[in-house]
Amino acid sequence: YMPSFPDLRMPIMRFIPSHSRRMGPWLSLCLLILGCSGSAESTGRFLSWDSAGIRIWEYTDVQGNDAEEWSLAGTPSLVIGKEDGEDPYLFSRIRGVFPLPFGVVAVADGQSNEIRIFDRNGGHLQTAGGEGSGPGEFTRLRKTISNMADSAAVTEIMGATISIFDSEGNWGRSTTCKPASSSFTGLRVEGALAGGEFLVRGMQQFQTEAPTVGYHREPSVYQICRADGEPGPILAEVPDLEFETLTREGKLVSFPLEMGGRAAAVLVGDAVMVGVTDRLELRRYGADGGLKGILRVEIPPSPVDDETIAQWIEHQLESVVDPEVARQTRQRYRDRIW
Repeated sequence: YMPSFPDLRMPIMRFIPSHSRRMGPWLSLCLLILGCSGSAESTGRFLSWDSAGIRIWEYTDVQGNDAEEWSLAGTPSLVIGKEDGEDPYLFSRIRGVFPLPFGVVAVADGQSNEIRIFDRNGGHLQTAGGEGSGPGEFTRLRKTISNMADSAAVTEIMGATISIFDSEGNWGRSTTCKPASSSFTGLRVEGALAGGEFLVRGMQQFQTEAPTVGYHREPSVYQICRADGEPGPILAEVPDLEFETLTREGKLVSFPLEMGGRAAAVLVGDAVMVGVTDRLELRRYGADGGLKGILRVEIPPSPVDDETIAQWIEHQLESVVDPEVARQTRQRYRDRIW
């Protein structure tokens, strides 16, 4: 578990998870979705079968206490950073923390646009990246990409350029992913597959029809990007952000719906799991673009409590620097959600 650190000068802590609920049903579910054979089977609440060569799993009658729950360990296994000290140990807007070979840990700091490398004891070894537009530099560092065997991949907020650093923090190369279609906009890199390809997402905002007053939802497209940046196959087009369009001063203004549904993807080795946050269904695709399986889980929806809403609002305001803007935005969220 890696927590988010919105405040300045906060130490980074990596915790050992402790299990407090049984994990049998969910472990079996994960093993089955990653690979199994046979034409049809049933294990009580779990059903699976082949349909036109596509494996389908349905997990039914799920109760809330069936899910595995995680909690923080009492003592962190590693602490990196200080509340007051030398610059390499002071962080703001953490964009990612990931392990590298030989016990090395890399931390991507969004404020300084730096990749900072630390040893297994938390000692600073090397700093890479930094503010700029040259090779290995960033203007607005967005995220780090996991699933890289012996290197770190970092992307910016705008564009689909990937910068690759080795385990010592040395910049090696940069690759810019190309869209598989000219209609894709806002291309962003979501992760790396085990075979060296990248998963990218392209927005198709307002491509279906002109926005009108009210609620609407636009699709996103997931595609594969080759290691050299050339476009690979398109995996799926799925409903993404929910929008509300209002009339302001005679003009149509659209903005994302608070706590609305959106598209989501998870990478597992060479597989890509694609779904939407408002439906418990995942579709598994291979790097060749083929649909390999579908997982469906039936869990009754539960209302969101006030504490969760408050936490969501503060999470949205993590990157807002201006106190007055934060106050106005917080009030707008509260007025609309409550």
